[in-house]
Amino acid sequence: IAAFFAESLPSVGGQIIPPAGYFSQVAE
Repeated sequence: IAAFFAESLPSVGGQIIPPAGYFSQVAE
């Protein structure tokens, strides 16, 4: 069993915004 957790919108904590297409590549 595996899981991947990711925020769809970055919060104001200084996170780096993922590049375009990142989540679609992760889904594959």
